[in-house]
Amino acid sequence: LQEQVSVGGRPPIALQLTLRRETPSLGDKVGNGVTVSARELTIPRRAREAMERGLSLANDKSDYAGSLAQFQRAVREYPDYYEAYMQMGMVYLKMGNAAKFEEMLRTSIDMSRHKYPDALFNLAFVYSNQKRFADAEPLAREAVKLSPSSWEANLELARALHGLDQSAEAEA
Repeated sequence: LQEQVSVGGRPPIALQLTLRRETPSLGDKVGNGVTVSARELTIPRRAREAMERGLSLANDKSDYAGSLAQFQRAVREYPDYYEAYMQMGMVYLKMGNAAKFEEMLRTSIDMSRHKYPDALFNLAFVYSNQKRFADAEPLAREAVKLSPSSWEANLELARALHGLDQSAEAEA
């Protein structure tokens, strides 16, 4: 994709994006810096800014009510922002509202069409903590399938399998 972009009223600059599929071996790092998906480039600036403010309020200031408002704003700006739904769920979990946590993570998983491993392994994490290993195991398997090198996904799969008395497979 080649495009002319004007930044801040300055003369246009040339921008060239090249997307290619890479299948790195386990442990290899793709590229030499931050990887941005094509989907991320479609998220409106105001939605991204609200998401960043929400993360800052939740993580840096423990302002959970304020962060929820920002994540809700992000979703209003970009209704398909499944990452914001997951973050809302994480805030509800910190606030002790397990039902809203599960609802938000289920929404994130459904909106992403089961393609967002973070929501999958975070929901599996809570299910394992609740000793709901039969519910955690398929979610963790999906997360591992999507992101085989993710230690979080692999950990949650092992925890669920161990809870299901499948220790040999959990150890593997």
